[in-house]
Amino acid sequence: MSRRSVPLWGILRGCSKQEGPHKLTMTDSTPSRLIIDQFDPEDLLPSGIDTLIADVLRHDADGSAVAGVTQDRNRVGSWSTASIDSVRFDFFGLADTDRRRASRVRVPHSLLVICGIARFRHRLRQFQYVHAHRIETGAFVSVALRGSKLIQFVHNDSTGLIGANSDSFWKHLPWLYRILERRALRAAHAVVLFNRGDAARMQKIRPDVHVAQTWYDSAVFDTRPASPASDTLRVCWVGRFEAQKDPLLALQTVAALARAGHSVELHMAGAGSLEASLAQQARDLKAPVAFHGSLARKEVAALMRSSDVLLMTSHYEGSPLVLVEANASGIPVVATSASDPDQSLDDKTNGIRVSSRDPRELASALAMSHRFAAADCRASVQHRSSASAVPALLRIVEEGSQ
Repeated sequence: MSRRSVPLWGILRGCSKQEGPHKLTMTDSTPSRLIIDQFDPEDLLPSGIDTLIADVLRHDADGSAVAGVTQDRNRVGSWSTASIDSVRFDFFGLADTDRRRASRVRVPHSLLVICGIARFRHRLRQFQYVHAHRIETGAFVSVALRGSKLIQFVHNDSTGLIGANSDSFWKHLPWLYRILERRALRAAHAVVLFNRGDAARMQKIRPDVHVAQTWYDSAVFDTRPASPASDTLRVCWVGRFEAQKDPLLALQTVAALARAGHSVELHMAGAGSLEASLAQQARDLKAPVAFHGSLARKEVAALMRSSDVLLMTSHYEGSPLVLVEANASGIPVVATSASDPDQSLDDKTNGIRVSSRDPRELASALAMSHRFAAADCRASVQHRSSASAVPALLRIVEEGSQ
């Protein structure tokens, strides 16, 4: 039986095999912060959490260590050095898995991470702070790594996460998610919530929840260069091909715009379980669409700079990175209201929020997107550059400095 087809009981049995302490091989300047997540520094996914962690590593002047997943079995259970864009950091492999082949894994990646913490917790030296980016991970860290201060990050609208349109396994166990959520929030030194809409509910559990917004990397996302005017509206869509993001609605919207007589192209960057059905739907709808696959961050930036507008069709979001990255690239955003929980869009400056999920109404908004100036779009998010936002957030949540 291959490693990636191990059933649930095999994973749980492996968790019970605790490893004793041994001499750690870490850099001379050991950081005070450990980031724990299903994060693979050698295979970054174009997801919000991966991007956020990578930005913390880039902009953290004190340095951070990471405990995550790897495709190299030799890195499991030991410290080594990893790097992202020339930034080097200590890395501990908690589990061996390929996140891009999730359909072949019988257990959630977060459970693999939790089992790795349980198995190797004596090798995870005591850090002053531990950052957890999933509720289940934070709840377990609060028990397994009691000597460290837990910083719990919450990225998604929990109602959506456990709802019918979620692609998370938590939609099958919503009651357990709520139990773990209360545990993690109450045990944490600080809680960072990237979802303004869920703030009131969570502040009943933890009154000092810090509500934050995501950011953009100004070294990657910048205003597109001037290009010759074209009669064809270039629409880009970036995300996972999963139910939460509703990529089918994007196809339906652009098809509706084309039927109304507009010259339009849809460029979709992403991958996921709905990929095959989307391709069939595109043929059935005769939608003018190009599929670009899963793109690296710099490739997403290039796609945005060559586009006229970003379309977002999500059923729920936290504080979406792709929205602020599009505005930073100088293009407006047309989004369902659930795609913009921060209420960042202003129909006078940077985009249109559409309350309906009717493709015709979204298509009508796309047809009006030409009225937004690139300078206004960029100005609307200039205060959200990662170079200033990341250090400020770390100061606030770890040291309590305003």
